[in-house]
Amino acid sequence: MIIPKLPSMKPSDQIQLTDADKARYEKRIAEINLNNIPMVVKSIPVKIERLIADPGLLDYQIALVSDISKLLNVNKMKFQTTIHKSVC
Repeated sequence: MIIPKLPSMKPSDQIQLTDADKARYEKRIAEINLNNIPMVVKSIPVKIERLIADPGLLDYQIALVSDISKLLNVNKMKFQTTIHKSVC
């Protein structure tokens, strides 16, 4: 897959999170039940494919979703290697 070069964004064009936003997200992240992570990770590829297929998605959004997908695959391989080593 070819990832297009992204145009530079001016600071005024970038989304800025407020301290209240950050606190809210940090609270929600802290509440995540870690036992649910494998189930959630399994559902991500389908959701990523659906996002990428959205005709309204901008190039930089597609690149971001693709990068996240790659990171998840690396993390998944690392997780499987760790489990394999602990079983052997």
